[in-house]
Amino acid sequence: MVGPTTFGYQVAGFGAGGLDLGVYQFIDSQTVSGQANIDFDNIKQDVYGTHFVHYQLDNATDNSIASVRLFESGTLETASVYKEHWYEIVANGANENSGAQTSTASTSRDHIRVGENAGNASLEFSTGYFYIYNAGNSSFHTSVNGHNVCLGTGNEVLSAFGGGVLPQASTVDGFRIFASTGGNYTGTVSLFGLKQ
Repeated sequence: MVGPTTFGYQVAGFGAGGLDLGVYQFIDSQTVSGQANIDFDNIKQDVYGTHFVHYQLDNATDNSIASVRLFESGTLETASVYKEHWYEIVANGANENSGAQTSTASTSRDHIRVGENAGNASLEFSTGYFYIYNAGNSSFHTSVNGHNVCLGTGNEVLSAFGGGVLPQASTVDGFRIFASTGGNYTGTVSLFGLKQ
């Protein structure tokens, strides 16, 4: 019988934090309702070199784009210094193969997007994950990459992936999830650290 530790590792969903594959360690989880900013300010960057964030968020505002900003030694970086590239695939009937793939890139963004243009109708929430690399190591730039899927404003499926970097030598000790397009989120965000 297949159990939680079959094949020498734990299966997702059986760990105390909801996700434990032997390398993922639960750090924190937040459930919010009508909140603009979701801050994680104790990410244990001195313990973990890589972080994994999973979210399921619903925004009352249409075309909501989940985004992240990083805290450097307790100070939120809000300047247009982030670099990012994000690729989107749209599935909506016969449109999949007719120009339904787009990309967004910038070398001077004030955030890194980790989500796509989610709608605000029933069940049009945004769900996804992203990784944060080298947060606690000021010798490296901190980078983010992830994947997201949601229903858009026209009930189409949006699947997107990409990432970005904060090209500054600094210690990142937290992050903020917010909608760069505005609005308040309701949902859950969970943070895990990866063993080295």
